[in-house]
Amino acid sequence: MNRTRLVKRIADRLLIEEEEAALFIRVWEEEVERALIREGEVGLMGFGAFTLWKQVGRPGRNPRDNTSCMIAPRNSVKFKPGKFLLEHLNNRTKTPGEDNKEKEIANNRNMETGNSIITQLHIMKQASDVESILLNEVDNEKYVYLYLEGDTWCAYERSAYYLAMEFPVVLDKEIVHDGYEVILMKASFNVDKMQLPLFRTAVLRTVADDRVLFQMTRTIEGFVEWKEQQLKGLPA
Repeated sequence: MNRTRLVKRIADRLLIEEEEAALFIRVWEEEVERALIREGEVGLMGFGAFTLWKQVGRPGRNPRDNTSCMIAPRNSVKFKPGKFLLEHLNNRTKTPGEDNKEKEIANNRNMETGNSIITQLHIMKQASDVESILLNEVDNEKYVYLYLEGDTWCAYERSAYYLAMEFPVVLDKEIVHDGYEVILMKASFNVDKMQLPLFRTAVLRTVADDRVLFQMTRTIEGFVEWKEQQLKGLPA
């Protein structure tokens, strides 16, 4: 994947213009570079860590004329992949038979522990859906991501919390079986109730066929405590 394709992918995922996605990438690169210069390391939990290291001067050969020369010392960067990235990459390489067997074992284990009684249990079929939700919500402080599922609009995690604080929604707990040991909070409402503005503290940012993005005009705190309260009483 090159920069052009990456820009398009980010724009599609975040429902923003490609110019905004390109700016996001440039700013990210600049901030990583500055952090490496200042602190020597940039760690992204679960994804990996960039570390500055110094290559010492050493003898080498000039490729033009094959003569001996000294290669000057210089700064370089190492990348160490994180647990989430490694697990994801290895899951991608599994054979269909291995993957199906693991899902069957996980499903049986969840049935045995009583997770089947979770309100409106729903098993996600595509891991990419889970990835998209987790990536959008992990540090989400100002957006409400809505996904069209059948005849309902659905929001997850922090988006679900923001929505629930401002708009009448149905709350569910959604357990994910695709290798992610997480329970996602889910809020949903019927398509017929979509009237703009959806609620006073959010403005419509972008629209796609199956996704809508709202930007919050203020930050609503307390998601972690809210989720803990919602999950009380569920089977371990």
